[in-house]
Amino acid sequence: MERWKPETHTFVLPVDEVTVTLEDVAHIFGLLIDGQIVSDWTDSSGEFLKSQSIAIFGHEPVVNSSSKAYIKLAWVYCIRDAEALDTLESIQRYVRCQIFFVGFNPIRE
Repeated sequence: MERWKPETHTFVLPVDEVTVTLEDVAHIFGLLIDGQIVSDWTDSSGEFLKSQSIAIFGHEPVVNSSSKAYIKLAWVYCIRDAEALDTLESIQRYVRCQIFFVGFNPIRE
């Protein structure tokens, strides 16, 4: 069973307990954590979304070209649940999905 443990700020995963730091999030998502803040629109084109999804999740999402590009959480759930967790890369993709969920699904205590 995987879950968030708010007392220790860790993910409890089937393979171990994991603490995610700001540096981890910056590295995983390619975000800068120092310097000027970003407070404007970012590139949300379909091509940008595809390239970032491949880099972060290891899979290319289906993007509807007639609407604004976005990732459905259900797609991320499918990617996460398909991981066998038998290699370092698969565990890293699994953790990236978990971080993505926390960012878009606030945890209620």
